[in-house]
Parts: sequence; structure tokens; C-alpha cells
Amino acid sequence: MKRWTILLLAAALLLSACGSQAAPPAESGESQDLRPAEAESTAPPEAEPAEPEEEPEEIIAIDPQLYSPENCRYTLLDREELRLDLIFTKDMSTGGPMILYMAENRCEEELRVDISQVLLNGSVRAGTEDTLTVPAKSVRQMTNPTGLLQSCTWIGYENLREFSASLCLTRSGEKRGESIPCSVSFPEGIRPCFRYESYREGRADRQVLRADEKVCIALLGCGRFFQDGSLDRMKGVLWIENRSEEEIPAALSGLEVNGVNLPVSVRRREALPPHSSCLLEFTVGSEDFDLAGIRSVESLRLQILSSAEEDSGGGLSAAGGAWYSVALAVSGTAENSAAEGTLLYDDGLLQLSLVSAEIKESRWPDVMNAEYTLYVVNRRTDGISLYFSDPMVDDQPYESAVMKSDYFDKTNVRFGPQSEGYTVLTLDLPAETAGDSAPVFSFRLQLRSQGGDSIFYTLPERVRIDIKEDMS
Repeated sequence: MKRWTILLLAAALLLSACGSQAAPPAESGESQDLRPAEAESTAPPEAEPAEPEEEPEEIIAIDPQLYSPENCRYTLLDREELRLDLIFTKDMSTGGPMILYMAENRCEEELRVDISQVLLNGSVRAGTEDTLTVPAKSVRQMTNPTGLLQSCTWIGYENLREFSASLCLTRSGEKRGESIPCSVSFPEGIRPCFRYESYREGRADRQVLRADEKVCIALLGCGRFFQDGSLDRMKGVLWIENRSEEEIPAALSGLEVNGVNLPVSVRRREALPPHSSCLLEFTVGSEDFDLAGIRSVESLRLQILSSAEEDSGGGLSAAGGAWYSVALAVSGTAENSAAEGTLLYDDGLLQLSLVSAEIKESRWPDVMNAEYTLYVVNRRTDGISLYFSDPMVDDQPYESAVMKSDYFDKTNVRFGPQSEGYTVLTLDLPAETAGDSAPVFSFRLQLRSQGGDSIFYTLPERVRIDIKEDMS
């Protein structure tokens, strides 16, 4: 017993000695004083250097600078009466470089613009005198001025640094106006590209509309292209790539501006083999913008066919497809002002209204045109085509004074799902029988799929246009 007591006392003494060497705990609110050697390091560990982020892969196999909205206009003269620009661009049909003089006459009278003494880089004389005659309040262009294109090619566009010339403006009735020196510089040289600018206040730049394992669709640019033959139309270029293992159709089936269906002219439609691509060029004329009363582009949608399942044309023509909203780099404010007309027919799915009926001059001798403009609303979730048959004029079978058949011209008869727009019907009438106003015109109307391969229904009664009744 005594032995166990001695062992317990020894253990107690040992524990007491250990406790006297330990630092006392810090009290609440009191910082603990640690010597530097005893303090633990609180610095964060060094971060490993981050790997540089990879550049996003360019999925459009077209040079990003080839279609460019960059400013390629160099102003030679800007006065109250005239603006004259020098433009470097490319020809979309050949791919070769082009040079334009573009003159805007702001006067109420015709102007003649003489351009002479052209120097490149301060010393190379290029071409002889060029002349533009510009009617009042209009724009005119000259393509590839005499000698200038060749001189620029010889020098090399990347080596061009300066352009100078003497301009002479002559008003109608004057012998010769004053001479005006002008010059512009381009320190980094020139790279000719397919250049474009806003059309009616709207412009769309390079963008991907769809990209998945099946297809890639991209818009390369849309606006008014400088080298275009017409100064007043909208043009765009689409790139479509088939990424699948099966052939697909590739077509632009429809176009809407500010929610209005406009007729679109497409240069090519393709049947794309697997793992191939194509370019589609499309245009819309100024007359179609004017008919719809569109002075300013606020929105743009494209109906693009890229799947056999969506093709509503079958064996006739490729049509149908999905709608894609296009992001506009520059946009205006929708100002659609055209009238929707007087109601002719409405069954809840299709609405027809008469906007105008007029007698106009024809390009054929001894022939007049009767032109009927209809406003069409398609409320279906399918695209439609309008098929006109059995035409009658003043309740007699119609015969074209030109074709000697019942054929008559039809503009814009295809409408995408839930869309609306204008259809123009033009008859050729003998001049000796045509009156001062459009005659009574009637027809049977059939609704087909957008590509025309199937019939939805035929209207139960003839559509009759009598300007005296319908416009009253």
C-alpha cells in the first residue's frame, strides 16, 4: 500500500513539472505574444502560373477581313453643292480590286465633275482626265477611272500612301468652273476588300446564326456594297457548312425587314454534300422597300433551309426552314408607312386586302399594265405559296397582250410562317382597250406549302377586285 502511494505521488510531481514549462493560454480579448521563431506562417502559398487562355476557334472558314464594314471611303471634296469620295473595294463577281469615284450632287441643277492631274504617292502620274455628270439631287459613281486602277495595281495597293488631284465643278449652263486641289493620305496602305455600309440606316456584320454538330450558318455582311451595280439595294452574303454525314439543302427561303416579308433574290441554291460548304448571295431591291414604306431598317430576319425535314418544296424547289434573327451593327427606327388596304378576304388563317389598282405604262409597245397591289397576312404556323388560276378581266377570260395566254406577272407570292407583306399582280392589256382606271379583275386562289409541293386548300369563291367597290 505504501508502495502504490509513493508511485502516485511521483506521477503527480512529474505532471506538475511539465505544466510549469507550457505557455499559459491567452485570455479573451488579449493577443498572445509569440516569438518570431515560434509563430506559424500565415502567408498564402505561391499560386502556380495560370495557363494562357486559348483563342476561340474561328469556325467560319472565310477571312475575317475579306468582308469588311471598315471605312474605305476617302473624301476628296465636301461642299454644300457636292461631295466626292474615292473608294477602294473588290468586285464580288471576279474578286479583283475596284476603284470608285462616288459623287453626290446636292444642288437643284446638274453638275459636271472633272478630275485631272492625278498623282499617287506624290510623284506617280495616273490616268487622264475623268468626267462625271451628276443629275440634280442624285448620286452617281464611276468604276475604275481611266488609268487609275492599272497604276494602283502596278504600284501595289499595300504601297499606296497618298492620292492628289485637281477637281473642277461646272454647273449646268456654265463653260467651266473653278479648279479645286484635293488630296487624301492612307499611311498604312490599302487592302481591297468586299466593303459595305448601312442601307436605309441598317447594317449587319459578320456573325454566326447557328453552329452545332449538323450545320454552321454565318452571315458575312449585309448592307449596301460599294461596287454593286445598283446604288439602292440591300445585299448580303451567307456561308453555310454541312457538318453532317448526309446531304442537306441550303437555301434562303424568306426575308423580313421590320416584320414585313420582302421578296428576296438569291443567286444560288445548293444541295450540300457531307462536310462541304457554300456561299449564298441575296439582294432586296429599293422598290420593295418603297412598296412596304420602309425608310429605316430596325430589324432583320432570315428564313434559311438547312434540313431535308424542313423542306416544303419536295421535288419542286427548296423552300421552308427556320427563322434566324440577325443582330444589326447599325439600326434605325421602324417607320413602315404603307397602307394595309381594303379587306378582300379573311378566313382567320389568310387575309387579303387591296392596297391599290392602277393603269401604268408598259415596256411593250401598244400595251398597258394593270397593276394590283395586295397586302397578305399568313397566320399559319406553316409557310405558304399563293397560286392564282382562272384569271378574268371584266368577267371575261384574261389573255395577255404579250404572251397570248392567261399568264400574268406575280411578285412576292411566298410567305413564311406567321408573316405578312405585299404581293403585286401585273396584267398586260391591249392599249386600245385599256381605260383610265384598272378593270375588274378576279381569280381563283389556292394555298400551297411554301415550296408548292402540297395543297392546303382552295378558296371557296373567286377573289374579285373591283376598284369602284373595293376602294370606296
